[in-house]
Amino acid sequence: MRNPFDAHEPIPSRNAPPPSDPALRIATFARRPDLPLVISITGASSNTGKTQLMERAIRHFRKRQWPVTALKVTRTHIGSCPRKNDACTTCDDLVHPFELVENILQLDVNGKDTGRYLAAGADQVLWLLVQPTQVGRGVARALDKVSPGHVLLVEGNSFRDWADAHQTFMAVGRRLRVKPSARMILDRVDAFVAEAATQAHLKPWLADLGLEARRILTAGDLEATFEDLLPHRSRPHPEKKPGPV
Repeated sequence: MRNPFDAHEPIPSRNAPPPSDPALRIATFARRPDLPLVISITGASSNTGKTQLMERAIRHFRKRQWPVTALKVTRTHIGSCPRKNDACTTCDDLVHPFELVENILQLDVNGKDTGRYLAAGADQVLWLLVQPTQVGRGVARALDKVSPGHVLLVEGNSFRDWADAHQTFMAVGRRLRVKPSARMILDRVDAFVAEAATQAHLKPWLADLGLEARRILTAGDLEATFEDLLPHRSRPHPEKKPGPV
């Protein structure tokens, strides 16, 4: 059986630009040393549960009183829609190299991923729409807009292709499909998230790629994993109310 996690397989789709040049990748922690934690949520393919992972992470850190910024990165396509949704005009409407959406009226839409971030409790939500050749520029602008001191959670494979993160999770679906943008970042994934029934098939594939040391988690493991990500960082203190003058 062909290994769908074969990162060395040629990329046939013209919707996927070449991987980023490592020399040009953004040093997130040098650019934003004021961000205590940056988590990249990626997906092996569409509909693997990336947004659900984002929601769980948002709720966890907000419950622990950490302010959270949720960033969604949408890389526009070339030609026919790779998501098989040609009725969507998002890519066609993007006339500039990238657009960073901050308007709450555009973000807080029922059913939209950004609306789900807000419903989960995110303090700040950003949506980056970016042309394939401008991802680095767009991600840099988005990073500059994140509020100081926030935990940054990012959904989208393109972010991890172009920028560093403290921790990278990849959601894997039952059918174990891997799209080109996921193959580009397999070497940077810290943990794969899959249902228990899928893990038996996932393990040998990762071993074949020399990634057998990477963690494989179920959704039930996430709370403890998130909790361990900030063990040595000072937790924020509630604002003190001014005393009598």
